[in-house]
Amino acid sequence: MYDILYKDGVEATVAVPVAPATAIEVGELVKLDTGEIIPVVDSTDNLDFEGVAKGAKRDIDTRVDKIVVSRPNATAVFEAPLDEATDITYGDLLQINNSKSLKKSATDPVAKAVETKLGATSVRVVFLRKASDTGDAA
Repeated sequence: MYDILYKDGVEATVAVPVAPATAIEVGELVKLDTGEIIPVVDSTDNLDFEGVAKGAKRDIDTRVDKIVVSRPNATAVFEAPLDEATDITYGDLLQINNSKSLKKSATDPVAKAVETKLGATSVRVVFLRKASDTGDAA
């Protein structure tokens, strides 16, 4: 199921190693864990957010050792579900709620809203690059 949908702009994609026993769905938020990607729900923090999975892998599929990930950049716009209906203003920061949704919060943000909506259950966002990617604040 495609929970987080690519909508517009240019994606920056890269093939990232994935552990043999890991299951990942297309559109799932993923992070790095010891050099391999895992769904963010399988982790206690979101500090190593890597992006949105563009490929899928079943946990029993040992033939897949890499999955393409859309890395955060300022040009790719995604539609992401929210944890609950809320008012969103252009520029609001959002953090990961689980591997398939976001919530409005400036604490550890991974995305920025690129539209204004009242009572939104989903919102168009751009994912933020990590400060460690560029040396600048995200």
